[in-house]
Amino acid sequence: MPAHVLRPLPQFEPEVEQALKSAAGAAAGPAEQRASPVDPRQISLKDVKQFLIAYCACFLVIATFIF
Repeated sequence: MPAHVLRPLPQFEPEVEQALKSAAGAAAGPAEQRASPVDPRQISLKDVKQFLIAYCACFLVIATFIF
């Protein structure tokens, strides 16, 4: 295989590393950039509908594949 195929991959692409450094500064790590946890009391009806649509779509695709 060619050498470029066997070389180790970077953890992040250069564009992502640059964006992380410019957005949070060099001292802030990725753990400090995480979003706050979702409060279950703030889940809306729209969120539930979108989840059910995605769930049903995945179920239909898998069921179609199996049968």
